[in-house]
Amino acid sequence: MQEKLSVIKESRAFQLIVTAIILLSSIVVGVGTYEIVNDLFLRILLVLDIFITIFFVVEILIRFFAEHRKVDFFKSGWNIFDLIIVISVSYTHLRAHET
Repeated sequence: MQEKLSVIKESRAFQLIVTAIILLSSIVVGVGTYEIVNDLFLRILLVLDIFITIFFVVEILIRFFAEHRKVDFFKSGWNIFDLIIVISVSYTHLRAHET
């Protein structure tokens, strides 16, 4: 399993998809700064935001489990930065949807 995840992590396709989702995320955040009155559009933005968050959780898991030695994951500043962002955003989503 670790070997398969490592192949995915290192693949050009995976890196391009991650880049595309980062760009999509930037657009969603930017559009979200405007006052939006259309309920359908707000729902679409919310669904996109949740999808993006789930994608980044999966991306972090792929990168973590692709490491032969899990401690090596934490040797990269980018991994730590991404992990903090993903945890923060996930926590915010969970708190926002508590009943």
